[in-house]
Amino acid sequence: MEMRALSFGFRLAAGGAAARRRFLPGAIRGRRASVRGAFTLVELLIVIAIVLIVLSVALPMFNVINDSHSIEGARNKMSAMLARSRSQAIGLYRLVGVAFFRDTATDRYVMRQVAFLDPNNPTSIDFTPDSDDETLAPGVAVQVLHNAVKPAGSSPPFVERYVSMGVIMFDGQGILATVPYTVPGGSQLAARSGISFTSPISTQVAIAVYDRERFRNQGYTDADPVMGGASSNESAEESWLDMNALTLMVNRYDGTFMEPRKLLGRPG
Repeated sequence: MEMRALSFGFRLAAGGAAARRRFLPGAIRGRRASVRGAFTLVELLIVIAIVLIVLSVALPMFNVINDSHSIEGARNKMSAMLARSRSQAIGLYRLVGVAFFRDTATDRYVMRQVAFLDPNNPTSIDFTPDSDDETLAPGVAVQVLHNAVKPAGSSPPFVERYVSMGVIMFDGQGILATVPYTVPGGSQLAARSGISFTSPISTQVAIAVYDRERFRNQGYTDADPVMGGASSNESAEESWLDMNALTLMVNRYDGTFMEPRKLLGRPG
């Protein structure tokens, strides 16, 4: 009995040793395989370079998409603002409009409802008491299409068509109105925009929306001669707007935007 137990123990020991011998080469082979499957430094650098190339191509496309979404969002905001002001003009049966301007405190473009409020100055406009700001996205800028007025005292042989601040006005029947207006120096609009004038100009009928960074990268500024600013190159600036701005014409009868189009202007 004792001899059988010893014999059985020897067989177990021999079997365990054989199993270990069979296992060890496989484990070593696995470790070698895992070492061979790792990336080398050169391979990692190649992958990083490919990722950087893809990002450099994709990011500008993302910026273009983002800019177009911002301009489309501005269009929707402006459309809603014009509709509210038109409804109020009909409800009150008086002239009510929307002023578009750059807020000097925030350097952002803003819309706000305006009306003729001063009985002693029938052309003077200012914010209506119950109105609020509607601010456009930081990368979006707006100019309004002026009614072909040559800047006072200017010598360039062109008529200015874009101004940095303007008003879209509706009458008591909800029809787009072209009426003279001024912005007195003591008004809230003048304080916010930094622009005031006492010689009347006409309310406008169309809006140009554009990418502000691209505009400024051309060396152009928000100033213009009609509003009392010194423009860098007004003729070239307006040609750029002709080619690059989204021009929104306001429908005379319902206040909606008509199909956007490029204005016929100078090539640039």
